[in-house]
Amino acid sequence: MDKSGIEVWLEGALDHCALCACPAAAPLPPPKKRKGNTMPRRGHHEEPSKPHPNIAPHAQALDLSDAPTRRAVRDWAREVEPTALLLEPHGSGTRSRGARAASLTSPTDVVPDPVSSHTTFSAMSRSVVSFPSPSASSARTAKSGRSKSPVKTLADLAVTSKLPILRSLDDGMPEDVQDLFEKLHVISCGENLIPAAVADRFRRSHVPLRAWQIDPDTPPNIEALEREIDVVQDISARANTLAGEGHSEPSWNSEVHSPILRLALEGLDQVRHFNITTTTLCPSLVPIAERSGEALQSKLVDYALHLVPARHTPLAEAIDHFVAAQAPGMRTVAPTMYDPVRRRPQAVAIETKVVNSASDPLVQLTVWAQATLARFRQLIEISHGGEQTMPVLTLPLVEVRGHEWHLWFSQDAAQTFELYGPLMIGSTETVLNTFKLVQSLRVLGEWVDTDFKSWIESAFALP
Repeated sequence: MDKSGIEVWLEGALDHCALCACPAAAPLPPPKKRKGNTMPRRGHHEEPSKPHPNIAPHAQALDLSDAPTRRAVRDWAREVEPTALLLEPHGSGTRSRGARAASLTSPTDVVPDPVSSHTTFSAMSRSVVSFPSPSASSARTAKSGRSKSPVKTLADLAVTSKLPILRSLDDGMPEDVQDLFEKLHVISCGENLIPAAVADRFRRSHVPLRAWQIDPDTPPNIEALEREIDVVQDISARANTLAGEGHSEPSWNSEVHSPILRLALEGLDQVRHFNITTTTLCPSLVPIAERSGEALQSKLVDYALHLVPARHTPLAEAIDHFVAAQAPGMRTVAPTMYDPVRRRPQAVAIETKVVNSASDPLVQLTVWAQATLARFRQLIEISHGGEQTMPVLTLPLVEVRGHEWHLWFSQDAAQTFELYGPLMIGSTETVLNTFKLVQSLRVLGEWVDTDFKSWIESAFALP
């Protein structure tokens, strides 16, 4: 009589496991007693061996260290065959032997075996412990989030509804930042930069000074200015050490960029810099590729200057009311749900890179600025009865690469997104240029505390 499929499986399993020296499992129940058979039989009063918690019942019945006779295998096979059939994956227990044999060659077998007669053991292992196929896992990953369109250069942003356009400084500035640009341009040129009372501090660093760089007016607090120059010298020396040793961007951020921002904003109580290196944009504010509908990759920036309204002021209360009325994922006045800045309007984004970085910091700044201005448009519409009653303002963007700091002005025009610049506002390579950078950042902070604050109050329809 032909052997059944289950007998083939059992014989192959026994031979294969014996060759592989598999660990022994619980003993197989003995066959019915026959004449001349001296195999011992367990009494009815004996407790059955406890099953192993991690092995299926049909596998635990195999005693691989002391294999039973073939007749015992056949008798036991008749008892466990229904269970084995129920464990057959992807079908019923009535499949033909050919169908079962075909399934053994499936690439999803957990335990591959080059010997065809032993692949049934692999199939049974698969039926007990199943793993998702790579394709299924990928499908789930794809469903978990929206498709992202990679962004590496400004050209990649051309697929959005607002094409980025670079404008030279010779093209002129948007009217709302003209005064800010002129102040920064004077500092960039170095005109009247160094107070005469401390000019000798810079001459000691072997930097030649011209007469037009010296400010004849005496500052009100010479001691504070002397301390500031001490910090400037320390920051410049540290920056040159990091550049010479090839340090990473996080090292520059912690040892150079954070200290210089802290120094520049000293005394401006309602303006703070925040390290937002790991902060992401709100998904609904990320620019969308116009044709494909894909969201562009959410680019991160390193720092931002934020307005910090004083508590219990009309502006602070208006912001609290606005945030509380928004949907859960948009309870913020900033373009991000990062909690420290949700109630603090963002004015200036700053992206830092080391000299040999392959990525373009202006790409990250542009994506961030577009998201910020999109949030401001929503703010205007909500606060002004559903109408865009005022234009969004022009936002400064700061690009840092190694020692050098450059400023751009971003304007959300009707059909394009225009970037004016770059204007070099300082460098940490020399003490003189580091001092220039501190003065430039201080002017930016003062703009946040005045012009930007005034615009935000108008956006909230405050008198």
